[in-house]
Amino acid sequence: MLKQLVRIGKAFPTRLFVGVSLLLWLLANGAPATQKCDCPCAKDNKQVSAAESPTGQVTIFWPRPDNFLVRTLHSKIEVQIDAATVGTVDFDAPLTISVTSGPHKLVVKGKTRYLENIAKRSEAQITVSAQNPLYFQITDNGLNVIASEVDAATAQVLLSGAMRNSWQAIPSGTGTIYFYWPRNGLNLGFLDKLNTDSRVFLDGKRIGAFTNGDYLVVKAPSGEHVLSVDMTLSSGPLLEQNVILGAGSTRYFHVEKRFDFRIIEDSPDEAAEFPKKELRQREVSLQ
Repeated sequence: MLKQLVRIGKAFPTRLFVGVSLLLWLLANGAPATQKCDCPCAKDNKQVSAAESPTGQVTIFWPRPDNFLVRTLHSKIEVQIDAATVGTVDFDAPLTISVTSGPHKLVVKGKTRYLENIAKRSEAQITVSAQNPLYFQITDNGLNVIASEVDAATAQVLLSGAMRNSWQAIPSGTGTIYFYWPRNGLNLGFLDKLNTDSRVFLDGKRIGAFTNGDYLVVKAPSGEHVLSVDMTLSSGPLLEQNVILGAGSTRYFHVEKRFDFRIIEDSPDEAAEFPKKELRQREVSLQ
């Protein structure tokens, strides 16, 4: 009897017995993990997941500018959503894209080999929803590309191609213009009294004055306007900027001297870099 037990132990070594036992256990307990469920409940779950991620529409358009330099340097504008290129916008050729609902980052930048490395791009945080399509109007002054949000009714007027001499068609309301003249160089407050005021006009009517270190907040009716500032007392020309204001919209501009004085449009993020605590707000009178 002892000899038979010894022979069985030799025929089935301990390691082999343990290995076979482990394999049988894996087959018995691991099989359910590899099974696929083709039951109707799985399909229903997929449909629910898709329904939980609705999409909304974002339209970016670029009205044809009057500036010949802009038309020459920038022939197309590249549009990115969350760092992924989704298309390009050309003059009078808007881009409409479907984006999943929720917060996203919108970026527009000039697409040209001459200015691509030095031109500023416009970035904006947007919230997309299926019930509220978004519209952005592109303006370009040669170095800065700005995407400004406009309401749906104003966008439809501008998309119709009748931007000039048709501002009456834009729905009535009030828009806001922020006009900054940020300080240049050292902030020497005791020299402020030596600054010379420059007169500011809206549609040819004087609305106030400001100088280096000041800013204005202008409330104006929706429609097309011309914002201008007389820089002759600062050894500069009369500067003009065309502005399309939609009802409830806000536009940002600042005076800057590069080779000469210019009015530059800013995105909301760029305008936030002008600290209001260090700038003085001047009064505005619309008559």
